[in-house]
Amino acid sequence: VYTIAKEDIPALKEEVYVDYLDNYAARIKWELQYTKFPNQPMEYFSHTWDDVSKSIYDEGGYATELRKSNFFKDDIDGVLAEAANPEEKLILIYNFVKSKIAWNDYIGYTAENGIRKAYKEGTGNTGDINLLLTAMLRYAGLQAYPVLLSTKSNGVPVFPTRSGFNYVIVGVQLGEQIILLDATDKNAAPGELPDRARNWQGRIIQDDGKSDWVYLLPNYKSSKWDYLNFQITEDLKIKGKCTGVYNRLAAKNHRDKYRGINQDNYIEMLQEGKGDILISALTKENEHQIGSDIKEIYQFEIHNGVEAIGDKLYINPLLFLAEDENPFKAEERTYPIYLNYPMKYGSTVNIMVPKGYKVESLPESAMVKMNEDGANFKYIISQSANFLRIETSIDLNKSIYASSDYEYLKNFFDEIVSKHSEAIVLSKIEDRNESTELTEGR
Repeated sequence: VYTIAKEDIPALKEEVYVDYLDNYAARIKWELQYTKFPNQPMEYFSHTWDDVSKSIYDEGGYATELRKSNFFKDDIDGVLAEAANPEEKLILIYNFVKSKIAWNDYIGYTAENGIRKAYKEGTGNTGDINLLLTAMLRYAGLQAYPVLLSTKSNGVPVFPTRSGFNYVIVGVQLGEQIILLDATDKNAAPGELPDRARNWQGRIIQDDGKSDWVYLLPNYKSSKWDYLNFQITEDLKIKGKCTGVYNRLAAKNHRDKYRGINQDNYIEMLQEGKGDILISALTKENEHQIGSDIKEIYQFEIHNGVEAIGDKLYINPLLFLAEDENPFKAEERTYPIYLNYPMKYGSTVNIMVPKGYKVESLPESAMVKMNEDGANFKYIISQSANFLRIETSIDLNKSIYASSDYEYLKNFFDEIVSKHSEAIVLSKIEDRNESTELTEGR
């Protein structure tokens, strides 16, 4: 009998950028560690992480499933006919599985239907699909292994427990690098995992049942960059062109978010929150080429982007790309800040000064670092004749920031919002002929 008394257990508190709130709940969890019956040896189930992994490997039928190949070997031989190296084999087989087997939305770390049946019927759970992928990669001579993990909604396993894992992906050893694959996600390229699977660490299992940790969060940086070119018309409208480039997980997220949305509806979504804007002539490149950068180009016209006061014009040069609100508003932070993946986003803006006006004042350039190299912000502005150029970028170098970094992060975004809100001031050029005539008339 265990008796536990505890008072003043902190309540859960909603905060922005939290991976899974229940991870931070105070709780007691029980786990069967071993059994010892009369005249029987002790049987360990979760004494160590190796015990947990080996029991799942043995009882999940991994050894049996991963040895199967007769039912797919002819198809895979055809798929690999043009493959010249291990990287090409990996990509070809990965894409073949994604096109051949549909995920039925059920998660698990075992092959619920068996990989042969899943292959024949064209559908399966995460275990069916990713263990089939592992078997095919092994048939092709690659070092492929199951990787056990816990999805975000299942929490973070902090002590050896079988219930700590509920999902399986694939890890492929290529040289010194382990490439993580999840063939249940149609929009994921090699090395990219769906959001549900990017949860701290996974356990990669070798053939002998031995296992080790593998980090699931990306160690590379994704990016979103915008290029704006615009000018101010005589009636004080802004007309221009925007080119956006989405890279790596930013491109994947874009595909996830807007998959199946037609162009008219997408344009309406683009226009939301951008003021009195009209977007036209939209084109996209590589939207369906998984793993490639998405390039998006459109023309725009803004009716309320210039403020005229007297003979001066005030313009925010970043227009709808400006960071106008700090996402971190609370006075203090309890939980880590989970930003999902390292990210760099920014913009390059080129502005033509309208005829009859000159630059009266420009924002100052600025460089800001947060807590050494945790994050970087750059704002550079320059002028060449009648052209202005602004380059600004925000570099977030981590997937997760500790709660102790919160004050730094909050102040960092305060600096960004402040700088992004600064206006360019243009003033009318005095007409010399008109000035001379007025003087002579007097």
